Amino acid sequence: MRSRQAILFFSPAGRSVPDFVTTWVNGKGLPVVTVQQGAAVAERVLRALPTLVIVDADSAGAEGLALCAHLKSDPYTAIVPFAAVTHRHATDVVRQWFAAGADEVITPLFEPGEQVGRLDALVTRAERDVAVNPSTRLPGTTEIEREIKRRMELGELFAVCYADLDHFKEFNDRYSYYDGDRVIYLLSSGTRMVATIGRWSLAWFQSIERNT
Repeated sequence: MRSRQAILFFSPAGRSVPDFVTTWVNGKGLPVVTVQQGAAVAERVLRALPTLVIVDADSAGAEGLALCAHLKSDPYTAIVPFAAVTHRHATDVVRQWFAAGADEVITPLFEPGEQVGRLDALVTRAERDVAVNPSTRLPGTTEIEREIKRRMELGELFAVCYADLDHFKEFNDRYSYYDGDRVIYLLSSGTRMVATIGRWSLAWFQSIERNT
């Protein structure tokens, strides 16, 4: 997946990036690119998936809603988190943005600290959703690596275990991928209480266990 660690800020009026966004970006090393044309935003997203798309909802209006619906209707670009920011809270407007596919709508109803927290949560959710296996919802390679890195940074003692299901491809071919996914889920359910389980590839699984 082509990706670029950047934030696109779409404001047809050419407004400045909101203060809470600047606060959130500081320390993350993410450049914020302001774009004034919806078509240019769509082109940039296709060229290199950004970390986040933020729309100045007050000036974007119908063009912003159309851009949101367009990005979210394409499976490739739909994974990019999309947030609309408005300087006034109006329930009908908020509902319009969510109906168009926006992942978050931030209004003055939220305090600045909560606005920052919502951006953090939005990006975290998007990364987690992309990193899981679509059929079993088990953590994939990216999430497994992130969990190992987290535990190493905390100085935790832990063990990593790989498990291989013999003849798993043949099982899938004979009984269907649906039944194969059920086997994976049952396997993970039996060990989830003592380990973090992830799916590494077709038949390989990994557990990260805390040493006590």
